[in-house]
Amino acid sequence: MTFVQVVGILRQCRADVLVLAFGVMFLTSVLKKTVLKSLNENVFVFLPFGIGLILYTVYSLLTSLSWAPLTERLWETMEAGFSCGCAATLYQAVYKQLKRERILPLLPILEFLPEDRREEAAEALYEGAKALSEEERIEYFQKQLNTYSEVPMSEEELLEYAVLLTEYLKELGL
Repeated sequence: MTFVQVVGILRQCRADVLVLAFGVMFLTSVLKKTVLKSLNENVFVFLPFGIGLILYTVYSLLTSLSWAPLTERLWETMEAGFSCGCAATLYQAVYKQLKRERILPLLPILEFLPEDRREEAAEALYEGAKALSEEERIEYFQKQLNTYSEVPMSEEELLEYAVLLTEYLKELGL
């Protein structure tokens, strides 16, 4: 989905829904990392929609100071709550894409690392090496690579990978 398509979808939402969607995204992220971290990943697909429904319902009740959002305008309340979940999901997708593009330079070379640690390693190695000279980068990569690998690497392997990563960043102009 392109940025223009995302903006087009978000333009169809009301302002209160878009603002509440940030709260839904934040709350979903916090719950995913704390209380609900042991749940199956599939649950988190539906979580923003449930939180959006609840959050928008509470918001509607507080702003109207009546029970009308649950009685007379129930369908409108549910629709707006679902839209909060949709917008929060879009916000999260855009955030993940922007984050992924930021750390993308080292990902192709770190295929030997475990998949669950690859992005973390790419981000940490890239951020740590940005301000270093070529020689300092090689030393830095040598020290850091074993912390992300499941299997300890020999000194020769560490040196080869460190040189490869350094040359790769140099070729990219970074």
